[in-house]
Amino acid sequence: MNKFYRRIIILFLSIIIFLSILVGRILDIQYREENAEKQLQQLGEQITIIEMQLEGREAERVEDLLGQITPIAQSVRARVTLFDPQGDLVYDSSEVNHSPATTEEINLSEEDRLIEGRKSMDSGESMFFYVSTAISSADNQRIGVLRLADIENDPVISTGFVQTYFFLFMLISLAVLFLFFRYWTKRLLQPIDQIKEVTVNIINQDYSRRYRGNNFRELDELGYSINKLASKLEFQVQELETRNEQLNKLIENLNIGIMLLNESRLIKMVNPAMSEILEINLSDNIGRPYIHFISNPWIIELVEAAYDTGKPQSEEFNLMNSEEYILDATIIPVNLASESDHGLIILFYDITEIRRLEKVRTDFVANASHELRTPVTALKGFTETLLDGALEDKETLIHFLEIMNEESERLDLIIGDILQLSRLEQRTDRMRLETVNVKEVIESVYHILNQKAENKHIDLRLNVINDLTIWYDQDTLKQILLNLINNAILYNREYGYVEVSVVQLEYEVQICIQDNGIGIKNHEQTRIFERFYRVDKDRSRNSGGTGLGLSIVRHMVENTGGKITLESKLNKGSSFCVYLPLGKKM
Repeated sequence: MNKFYRRIIILFLSIIIFLSILVGRILDIQYREENAEKQLQQLGEQITIIEMQLEGREAERVEDLLGQITPIAQSVRARVTLFDPQGDLVYDSSEVNHSPATTEEINLSEEDRLIEGRKSMDSGESMFFYVSTAISSADNQRIGVLRLADIENDPVISTGFVQTYFFLFMLISLAVLFLFFRYWTKRLLQPIDQIKEVTVNIINQDYSRRYRGNNFRELDELGYSINKLASKLEFQVQELETRNEQLNKLIENLNIGIMLLNESRLIKMVNPAMSEILEINLSDNIGRPYIHFISNPWIIELVEAAYDTGKPQSEEFNLMNSEEYILDATIIPVNLASESDHGLIILFYDITEIRRLEKVRTDFVANASHELRTPVTALKGFTETLLDGALEDKETLIHFLEIMNEESERLDLIIGDILQLSRLEQRTDRMRLETVNVKEVIESVYHILNQKAENKHIDLRLNVINDLTIWYDQDTLKQILLNLINNAILYNREYGYVEVSVVQLEYEVQICIQDNGIGIKNHEQTRIFERFYRVDKDRSRNSGGTGLGLSIVRHMVENTGGKITLESKLNKGSSFCVYLPLGKKM
């Protein structure tokens, strides 16, 4: 802006100086012209007076007037010159720079009276003015020409004097105009500087500055328009930043792996889920080729197919890292900065759990069918045998009916457990919440199962806190403990032990059932809570269990805000711990 200000000042001074010189020159010419007219007028008046003085004096020749003209010439400032009718010099009051008669003077007649003229001096610095008239004899015969001439009245001094005063006046005017112009220029440039400052801040993405106004309507309108633009941009940028932040949080917290590639197959963006799936910190490798981190040939083939065809690609495949993943990969071509900048969005959706649940569901249907078919087959077989004639043998009849009763009870137990599990999964069972004394429930279960433990010479121990209460459903707690303690007895060795312990934590109660039985293999521990899953299938079937007990227990615990854990070592025993909320109403 300072450069612009200097340019305006220089332009203004140049215009003022040019106009000053032009006006001065015009005034100088005007002054010279007026001065010339004045001198010619004075010369005309003087020559008229001289002419009147010469009238009445008889003269036949111009030379006869020399005696009268000489004193007259001495009394006037002007130069007096006499010419004969042929233009020859007869008399000149000055002895230097004689000027011959002009053609107009030679041809001057009585009727023409006066002629006026001006000539430049030989030096060219000034001019002289002259007035001529014809002189006649008594009989009106032209006998000569009288000329009065005078040099211009000190033209250099007079015009210089005028110019000096003029330029002094112009300098004062120029100074005043300069100060006036400088003041208004600064006032004009101040709002322009404000507008420039606001626009520069907008360019630098700082939208907080505003134009304050300066009483220039047109500039104020422009400045306030820029203020509105800055406010709108600030709002839009804040909204965009908020949306970007929300989008980034959404992308970061999605359990779907997302990777963005540009046309050069370089990684432009990746979310934590993708890094977790590939087990590589990809956020530190932005800008590097994707092929350095994805070595699966199926994925590479999908990516290259999407680049080549420009069409979405989708495939399901297994990815083996520290764990085996089942991934649903989708590759979507997109335009990035422009239509010519093609990129890809790679989506990895971990469907391992979905496929596992589908397998669990399939296994459940198969296992349920198998479990139901066994008692139904037994009932059908014994019924057919009886119908074929075994009714006559009373001992066989009673034996068959006892077996049929056991299978019916088993069938009823399986169906009951399936229905209960279904209700638990759908959370349709309503619990009767009340203050439950944990020790009393454990002791009631102890009385039910102690005889069974003694039959196997198993020591059933209780390590319970007195007067510990929780807000829970008593029947649900009792069923949980019955299942866990019964399993601990069932899968234990003779002369082993089962210990039930209770620990009060800060927000929950911990109930652990520990045994020193056969234990559970590591690969089976993750499936122990699945429906119909049995660790020792032969022993489980002989025990009369349905294979749904632990699955029911897990759902009961989790539906009430608790959790169940398992720690087990093969041939050393197992420990099931249940954590239930303490003193919190469900």
